[in-house]
Amino acid sequence: MDIIVLENLLKKDARRCFEDFKYSLLNNPFSIIDEGIVNACVESEINQSFGKNAFNRSLNKDITEVQYNYLTREIKKFKNLTIRTASNFGKNRLITSN
Repeated sequence: MDIIVLENLLKKDARRCFEDFKYSLLNNPFSIIDEGIVNACVESEINQSFGKNAFNRSLNKDITEVQYNYLTREIKKFKNLTIRTASNFGKNRLITSN
């Protein structure tokens, strides 16, 4: 497992999930932004899809338990960072939209 490739893949996945989150938040069918909409967008755009590509790509190869543990830690780290960033973005939109 190439750590640099994994990190770049997770960065791209984080950016994609965040952009999907932003699009869903700003174009939601209710035309309002409240805490429920922010949480729903985080759930649908980040929690359900983040890390899937990196995880599937790594499972196609023989990896050791140490590599597997590293992979899951890195996915969790980038996912949590993306969720924090998305939540902060949503909270800022919540404040400015009132």
